[in-house]
Amino acid sequence: VSSVASGLEEVDGRKIGYMRLQMFGEKTDEELEGAMRSLENQGAEGYILDLRNNGGGYIVSAVDVVSKFVPTGSVVTSVEERG
Repeated sequence: VSSVASGLEEVDGRKIGYMRLQMFGEKTDEELEGAMRSLENQGAEGYILDLRNNGGGYIVSAVDVVSKFVPTGSVVTSVEERG
């Protein structure tokens, strides 16, 4: 089952790629890369990354996804709920 759903939306004459991540699975990075490539080939000028109701998953996968959108060397933290 794919963890990434994507589509192209047109907003005010601009093509925007929409990607919804349902979880951070083993292949999410590859699936996201493929979705971004496909949307770019369709003329996407920007992206919306929808993480609503994301069930979580592998931290390594989440870091791989984040690396596509933030500069190298940025700090990513994980916080466990306390109490």
